[in-house]
Amino acid sequence: VPARSDLEFHMGSSPSFFSEKEAAAYLSVSLSTIRRWRRAKTGPAFFRFGGVLRYGREALDAFIAKNTKAAA
Repeated sequence: VPARSDLEFHMGSSPSFFSEKEAAAYLSVSLSTIRRWRRAKTGPAFFRFGGVLRYGREALDAFIAKNTKAAA
């Protein structure tokens, strides 16, 4: 049985919100890449809840869709 993240433990198997580290894994990029995108304002939308940075699943999926290019 694979280990479950803290978010999965508290919210079930399909969390709606991701930490910075979880969002990077979801996008298959490094933590430094998602941080660089955030500083440059080119990455997925994020919010702070109680000072904690979070990414919504819909924002991550929208970022993927926006940056997916069709084959020519």
